[in-house]
Order: sequence, then structure tokens, then C-alpha cells
Amino acid sequence: MALVTIVVAGVTYQTFANEKGEWSYTFDQNAFSIKTPYTYTVTASDAAGNKTTITGNFTIDTITVSADIDDTTNSGNTSDNITNNANPKITGVTAPDATITLMINGKTYKTIADSSGYWSITIDDTLSDNTYSYTVTAEKDGKVNYATGSIVIDTSSLTPTHGLDSNSDSGVKNDYITNISTPTLTGKAEAGATITVTLNGTSYTTIAADDGTWSLVVNLQEGVNRYTVMAEDKAGNMSEVVEGEVTLDSQAPATTSGLVNEDNSGDVMDTITNVSTPSLMGTTEPGVTVTVDINNHVYTTIAGEDGSWTIQIVDPLNEGRNEYTVTVEDIAGNQSQMKGDITLDTRAPIISEVKISASYDDDSNGVTETSKPTIEGKVDENDVEMTISFSEDGPKYPVNINSDGTWSYQHSEDFTPGKYEFTHGGYG
Repeated sequence: MALVTIVVAGVTYQTFANEKGEWSYTFDQNAFSIKTPYTYTVTASDAAGNKTTITGNFTIDTITVSADIDDTTNSGNTSDNITNNANPKITGVTAPDATITLMINGKTYKTIADSSGYWSITIDDTLSDNTYSYTVTAEKDGKVNYATGSIVIDTSSLTPTHGLDSNSDSGVKNDYITNISTPTLTGKAEAGATITVTLNGTSYTTIAADDGTWSLVVNLQEGVNRYTVMAEDKAGNMSEVVEGEVTLDSQAPATTSGLVNEDNSGDVMDTITNVSTPSLMGTTEPGVTVTVDINNHVYTTIAGEDGSWTIQIVDPLNEGRNEYTVTVEDIAGNQSQMKGDITLDTRAPIISEVKISASYDDDSNGVTETSKPTIEGKVDENDVEMTISFSEDGPKYPVNINSDGTWSYQHSEDFTPGKYEFTHGGYG
């Protein structure tokens, strides 16, 4: 088979002849300009290297035609052939005075190109939302050419959905309250639609993905932030404007804590009690979650409308000092902590060596001749309060305790001769 080489306008094309020596070559439709003379050479080479060359020339003599949506009826992006105009105008250029035939949606429209070759046809039959293919035929002096295209009619726009992205919704979910100052808003709209969010006087814009999802990072101010969302689809249709709001709460709540008075035995101003399962109480923000962690036991409650809270410690405290942590968390997820301690003291102090001072009781037999004897003794704790009484229902007199636990008491009034029994008590 011979190799056939064709050279036109400096461009080389090749093909092979068949067994009969026949060959052909089809050029691309736009390879040559109309009404331009071309010279070509054709060289045939066989396997033995023999060559034969011929030359010739040709001119393309036909008409061209173009067709597209006119910009005046191509809403939105004028290069995407998507429009919300249900009666679009199709325009193009061809040979002057050529006859133009447009076929679309089963209808045929005709016109004549002007002296410059410009032509236009407005589709009178209103097109419903859909995709339409069309064919344009140009004819003049027996010469015919074609152009094809398509139009998307889109006269409606989906209303976008919107909300706070789950990763930006701190604390309680779906409450539109967050402690993140630059959260992400998300939603769905028509694929390719331009989404505009306006918040606190600033507009944020993005394009909906192929599945219609969209997201935007916005800047919030402390407190309630109201915003609007609007979508414009590729055809230029504008959705209705929808509204929303996000609350930024970045301030952690504070709290107080302490023993409930009823469980704070002894001095209510301290944190020492003889109640092994006392209740803690405090005040914080309303609705805050309060968690108490003490001795690896965790208790939780919700603060009331006035912010007050109470938690009973069900698991008995250890004797001595018990440290605890109170954690408060608001609905935005802000947390704060405070620490405290409770001392459980259930052992009564032991009072011993109670007697009349030796200086008033020579025989140590509890008999004295003085009317104002000194009574003395010892207690195993010095951080206690002590009283002494000389009758079952008589008054109690406070006793001072020394740092080594010793104590002494001298009555301020004279005792009359007789036998006296006294009681003493100490409490921490």
C-alpha cells in the first residue's frame, strides 16, 4: 500500500491507498477559510521508495452560520445558555440575505438575514422549564449550512435552607447558641446558586456545590446576631430572603458553693461538719449544668430559674478533709470550675483528769474548804469549745483551753457548803 502525503497551507496530512490504489482524506470542518484559494501537493510513495507528486488548488465556496441566545434574554451568566426568559431570542451571523430556519420544541421559525448577515428570531411560544435543543439552517444560492445549540429554561429558584454547622454548635445542639466567635453557617440550595449571607452589616458569598450544599464562615458579636440568606441561581432567579439568628455566648458562668446550713454542724461559718452525707449548695446562672466531683464520686444537677442549686452527697465522706471540685457549664458549652473542701469530724473530744486544783484539795478527795475552788482537767483537742455546769439544768459556763489541751475554771461566785456534781462538755 502506498503512503499518501497531502500538504495544504504548510500543514501535512497522511493516509494510505487501498489495494486498488484508491484513497481519500476528509479534513476537519473548520480546517479552511471560506473563499480563500489554497494550493496543495499530493505525494504517493510505495514500499520501494518510488514517489509521484501532483499539485492543485481549491477554494471553499459555501456559507457559514452561527447561533446563540441573545444577551438581552440570557439572564444570569450570559455564557451558560441558562435563562429565566421563557421567550428567548436566538441570534447569529450568516451570509447577507440568507434564509434562516430555526427548529425548536417542535416549532419552526423563519427569517431573512440583513445586509450584514445578522439575524434574530424571538421564540413566541412560551417555553416551560426544561432543556431544549435547536437547529438553525442557513440557505443562500443553493448553499446550505447548519448550526446547533441548546437552551435551559429555568424560571424558579429554591429557597435556601440554613443553620449552624454541627461542628460550630457548642454545648446543647440545635439551640443556635455557640461559644465560637467565627462559626460556620451551612445549608442547601440549588446547585451552582450564589449564596449571600448578610450578618451585622457584612455580606458573605459562596457558590452552592453540585449537591446544593453550601457553607460560610462568619464573624459574630457577643449576644444575638441576626442574619439573612438569599440565593441567586444560574438563570438569575432570586429566592425569597430567609432570616435566622445565632447567639454568641463566650462568657463562662461563675458559681459559689458551700455546705447547706442544716448540714453544717457547729460553726456555720466553717466547712467542718459531723454529717457524713451533707448537701452542697451554691448560686450560678439559671439553667447551668452543675457537676460536683468529690472522692471520685460525681453528682450532677441543673441550676434553677434563680440560679440556685443543691446537691446531696450520697456516698459518705471520709473522716477528715474531703476536697471537691464544682464544674458549671452553660448551654453554649462555656465552663468554669471552683474547688472547695469539707472536713468530716464525727469523733467527740475526750475530757480527762478532771479534779479540784491541788492547791484547794490537799487530799485529792474532791473536798475543799474554799468557796471558790479551781476545777482543772485536760482535753485531747484544743480546737474545741468547752462548757461546765454544776447542775443538770443549770447554766453552762465557757471554759478556756490552753494550747496543750489543759484547762481550768474558777467559779465567779461562792459556793455554799455542800456536795456538788458538775458536768462538762466539749464540741468541735
